[in-house]
Amino acid sequence: MRMEDLYPTHPRQREKLPDRFWSKVDVHGNDECWPWTASLMQPTRRSPGGYGRFGVAGVNAAGYVGAHRVAYMLAYGEVPDDLAVCHSCDNLRCCNPAHLWVGTKIDNNADRDRKGRYSRAPNTTFQGQHNGSARLTEHDVRRLRRRYRAFLTELARQYEVSDATIQLLLERKTWKHVKLGRPKTFRLGGDTPCSPDTAGEASP
Repeated sequence: MRMEDLYPTHPRQREKLPDRFWSKVDVHGNDECWPWTASLMQPTRRSPGGYGRFGVAGVNAAGYVGAHRVAYMLAYGEVPDDLAVCHSCDNLRCCNPAHLWVGTKIDNNADRDRKGRYSRAPNTTFQGQHNGSARLTEHDVRRLRRRYRAFLTELARQYEVSDATIQLLLERKTWKHVKLGRPKTFRLGGDTPCSPDTAGEASP
């Protein structure tokens, strides 16, 4: 794919294309994945989907190009049509040029099969970020789990119990009889309602 195929003919649109593209990428550290945040390619019989999709008017019949391919071209230049842009990180949404390499379709298929990313078996379910409908990456999941663990630890510290105690009650494996509901209010010698959590607080 030539650079002139990627860029619009209008000079102002040509200048805006890199900014328009990178505004849809969640850029992290140099060695981390940079996930595409806009629309994704849908799964087909020949592909699990999940690649970022960047709209380029008139570039082809579909009107879009793989976001990872555009990221590579913006960083390194043209990519021949008979070559594929591959991911060393196996994160199909990643647009970090440092995680991308160019090879033949045979190279890409061999890399895919070696890593077990795709099977032609019927009723195959693609797991995690390799599923075309996934909105999270493995990087996102690791970050969320670390934040959840820190949240549990902070609650445990406040209530002077273990992390496991907090986790079990939040998952309703303990204290099952306690139901969520609106806090009850009552009145203390006046018209001002007061909840049990604020009953001991002094009035302003």
